[in-house]
Amino acid sequence: MSNRHTKYTIEGTVIKTTKAFYKSSMRVGTEDFNTLKELRMVYPNHTISPTKINTKQGKQTHNGLTFDFMKRYANARTDYKNGVTEFEAVKEMYKGKPSRVKSWFLENFPEYANSVEFAEHIAKNAA
Repeated sequence: MSNRHTKYTIEGTVIKTTKAFYKSSMRVGTEDFNTLKELRMVYPNHTISPTKINTKQGKQTHNGLTFDFMKRYANARTDYKNGVTEFEAVKEMYKGKPSRVKSWFLENFPEYANSVEFAEHIAKNAA
């Protein structure tokens, strides 16, 4: 069973479930509750285990990188002439896709994370 819509799989003596299915199955009377109840009757010695999502260790998430900060940072850069104009054009081009705008910013300004401005921005927004 490796369908992305599968709510559970049976591996050895463990019934692995999705987090959503497991949470829903804890509410009496739901369809998922009845499904899990039937699974327990068929496999009485099996344990139930919600799956854990694998996360990459050390992955940079760039938390706090907002459009406002990107615009101000691009404007403040003296070695980058058309920073704000280009940023606004990219923002308009990728309207509704903020991750694309962030990718563009990271390609053009990879050193932003080490800047004093970003540290101040994070400190101000954390408070």
